[in-house]
Amino acid sequence: MIMKRVWIAQHERALVWKNKAFAGVLTPGRHGLFAPFSQVELQVCDLTVPEFEHPRVDFLVKEARKTLEPHFDIVELTESEVGLVYKNGKLAGVLAPGKRQLYWKGPIEVKVERIDISVDLEVPARVAQLLARAKPPLAVQSAEAVALIEVPDTSGALLIVDGQLRKVLESGLHVFWKFQRSVKFETVDRRAASGAPRLNLIPILRREPGSGPAPACTL
Repeated sequence: MIMKRVWIAQHERALVWKNKAFAGVLTPGRHGLFAPFSQVELQVCDLTVPEFEHPRVDFLVKEARKTLEPHFDIVELTESEVGLVYKNGKLAGVLAPGKRQLYWKGPIEVKVERIDISVDLEVPARVAQLLARAKPPLAVQSAEAVALIEVPDTSGALLIVDGQLRKVLESGLHVFWKFQRSVKFETVDRRAASGAPRLNLIPILRREPGSGPAPACTL
C-alpha cells in the first residue's frame, strides 16, 4: 500500500479525481492521498488565473455544487444578461448572455456586474468609454460585445437595430450591446440642412419608420 504525498502551494488549489470521479478540492499545504484500490489523479490550478475552465464544468456544478462553492464564485447569466467582469476593481472582461463561468476565490478579487440588455441596449456611460478605448485582451471581448460610433459635431447618425430605425444620435460617442441583435449606423451630414440639423433628420424618421439600410490548470 502506497500513500502519495503532495504539496499544494499558497497560490494553488488541486482538484482530486478518484477512478475518474470528482472527489474534492485540496487547499494549500501537505496532503497524503491513500487509495490503494483507486486510480487517483490531481489537477493543480494556479489561482493567479482566476478563470476555471474544464470540459466537465457543467457536470461539476450540477453534481458537486456544495463542494465547489467554498472555493469558487459561480456566475450564471440568463439569456438577457451581460456580465461585466472586474478584477481587483478594474474592468477586465465581458461575459456573453447565458454564460456560466467559475472563478477561483483567491488573490485576485473578481466581481461580475449583471446588466439586463432586454431593458436598454445602450451601454452605460460609465463603462462605454472603457470598452471603446479598451486594449488587449479586453479589446477582443469588447469588439464581440458592442457596436460603437463617434458622431462628429457636423453630423448626426441613425441607429438601426434589426433593420428598424430606432433613434437619432447626436454628436459624441455612442456604444450599444450587439448580442442577439444586428446594430448598424448611418451618418447624416448636418451641413446639408442649412442651419437646421434637427429638422433635416425628423422627416427621415417619419418618411421611413421601418427602413433598414489561458489554461490555468494542469494535470
